[in-house]
Amino acid sequence: MERLTEKNYWEQRIDPTTGGGPGSPPAGLKARIVRRYFSAIDRGYPRYLIYDVQCRKYFPAGVLTIMEIGSAPGGELLTVHRKFGYEPYGVEYTENGVEANRALFREHGLHPGNVIQADFFDPGFQQTWRERFDVVMSHGFIEHFTEMEQVISGHVNLVKPGGLLLITLPNLRWFNYLVASFFSRPALKTHNLSVMNKKKLRRHFERDDLEILECKYLGTFNFGFIYGRNKSKPKLLLMDLLMKLQRLLDMSLYLFFRRGFIESPLFSPKLLVLCRKRPAVGAGRSA
Repeated sequence: MERLTEKNYWEQRIDPTTGGGPGSPPAGLKARIVRRYFSAIDRGYPRYLIYDVQCRKYFPAGVLTIMEIGSAPGGELLTVHRKFGYEPYGVEYTENGVEANRALFREHGLHPGNVIQADFFDPGFQQTWRERFDVVMSHGFIEHFTEMEQVISGHVNLVKPGGLLLITLPNLRWFNYLVASFFSRPALKTHNLSVMNKKKLRRHFERDDLEILECKYLGTFNFGFIYGRNKSKPKLLLMDLLMKLQRLLDMSLYLFFRRGFIESPLFSPKLLVLCRKRPAVGAGRSA
């Protein structure tokens, strides 16, 4: 299995003092208005579809645990904790990422020790945390590797029997490929584009130990994946304009299409897979 990114690539993308990437948009007046009146889409319509539509259908109520693979800076875990009350855990192998994630947890009264500094693929980590979590998730993680079997197996190993696995990744094909090529062609080399196809992605999860609940394109259109990935001033100005237009589009979609709208391989910004881990054969039977 080949990693398509090096450790320093991720170290440079996380600012441990703010918890955000170097190109994170500032929290200006418009951002505060969005948070006040459109809090469900504070970070975009696709994210709203993930947690408030897809996860609401399947995430059970209760005092449960959730682990995120590649968790820095921690915003996704904080969202799940707020929406579902789950106890959040994260695994992150960069020093900056761990520091940022723990700082965010402290700020919101969560246990910073739940952020584990480790290589997700380390056999010791996999053995220590085997079948410990009710939900395991990753966002934008699996597409940075060439072989899917080991990556997916590592996720599944951490899930309790009967627990859930949630994986999302960007869709950088078709129109999104053209946009990404214009704004950030080098970044495309850090992604395994072959897995960004619903049928091919589904085949990777067709395993005896998994029941596929959802496998789909998610969202209608989004420029969010290009933000802050170019140092050209004209392109940065254009990105800023596109992100302002994106906020208006996201608010419109949220107001009129609460369950999703025109999800397709051509324009949708994300793919989502949600599975349930099947109990082992014979589990629970008396001898």
